[in-house]
Amino acid sequence: MFYRVLAESSSTQSVLSILITFSHPSISAGASACNFYCAASTVLPAAGVRVLLLAAQGEYSYYIFDVQSKLQATGAFAAVDTFDALSSTPSLSTLKGYNAVLAWFCCGSVLDSDVGDVLAQYWDGGGAVVAADTLIFQGRFGTVANGYLLIDATAGDKGPSDSLGAVLEPQSPLMAGVASLSASEAWSSTGAVINGGVVVAKWASNGRPLVVRGTLAGRPLVTLNMLPPSSDARSTYWTGDGVALMRNALLYSVCAPCVAGTFAAAAGARNVSVTKGRRG
Repeated sequence: MFYRVLAESSSTQSVLSILITFSHPSISAGASACNFYCAASTVLPAAGVRVLLLAAQGEYSYYIFDVQSKLQATGAFAAVDTFDALSSTPSLSTLKGYNAVLAWFCCGSVLDSDVGDVLAQYWDGGGAVVAADTLIFQGRFGTVANGYLLIDATAGDKGPSDSLGAVLEPQSPLMAGVASLSASEAWSSTGAVINGGVVVAKWASNGRPLVVRGTLAGRPLVTLNMLPPSSDARSTYWTGDGVALMRNALLYSVCAPCVAGTFAAAAGARNVSVTKGRRG
């Protein structure tokens, strides 16, 4: 994987153009229906993909900044901002400022019904939501029959020592750049896959789903059955390519989904132009 960055600036603004190229040797050549993450017809936002991290971390609120810094370092996003879901509920107008939301909780926290309701409104209006860890949603988003969730988080969770196991869809863009993942506390839901979810990859020791994809109303859904903070936040959390899983899930979630078996050729590229104003 490499990034080619071209930048030019003036006294009033900086313009940053990024060509992001991911090399994925297991992706079949000759596919034409997809441009790596997205169906060929997908048009990504001209200003780049903006991401909000919506976390309920309790006393460990600083964990969110570990995830933020790692996603920022990928260079794949125009913005990666944070919101503490325990202190308040984000408004719909706040969420609409982002193309995708990565939501998770930690340490016994549960998102209340107001958060679940506004996330459902956001998704219904075209926003993307990637659920991670064993997040227990309330409200409309947490109602299984509504179809937003791909793993039954109400079954509880466990945090054994674990690592990346079977990859059932090695050609999937959700696995681009993912070669290893391990944690001595690999917290994940013990619940079953629901709402027609398709398992892309599993944990090794117990076969629990790690990455699950699906669709709702023709749009992609992704659930990551892992805790987003890394070993830099807590030594027992993940090491390896966890940030690649999060990056892939967020980018995949804002696209029109690829038809299975038609992922892009081994080198896929996506141009993202980011314009940032600054005071002269």
